[in-house]
Amino acid sequence: MTAVWGPVATSLTVTGAGADVQAVERALDPVRAAAEERPGMSVRYGPDEWAFTVDALFSADPDEQIAALAALVEPRIDRIGDLARSGCLVRIDVSGTVGTRERLVFSARSAERLAALGLPLSFTTLMKDGIPSEDPLAWLDPPRSS
Repeated sequence: MTAVWGPVATSLTVTGAGADVQAVERALDPVRAAAEERPGMSVRYGPDEWAFTVDALFSADPDEQIAALAALVEPRIDRIGDLARSGCLVRIDVSGTVGTRERLVFSARSAERLAALGLPLSFTTLMKDGIPSEDPLAWLDPPRSS
């Protein structure tokens, strides 16, 4: 069995000088209310940034995280486009903790659903031990069978 990433979180992020929290909240109403009602969903914000996250407390399964995030984002995609046109960087970010040769696996259906949103997709990884591998591309090397 292939080892997979540690706790995964899937986020819709809005960043940039135009990322006025109140404007983002209006565009994405009622995302905050949904986040306040469900464990494993949260909204965080700071100067020039806003993020809605579905994490492992909601589900450890990336497919379930993607489905929950997409269900809230899809009906608001036009308003999200308005945020992007106003100068904000709007993207989906999938993050997790990864060790050598570990993989992030999600279904073709999830990939299709993310693609249909038409938003940039980024992946953020943290090292389990905090120490980079000697070879920064070691994770690309396929596992060897015994």
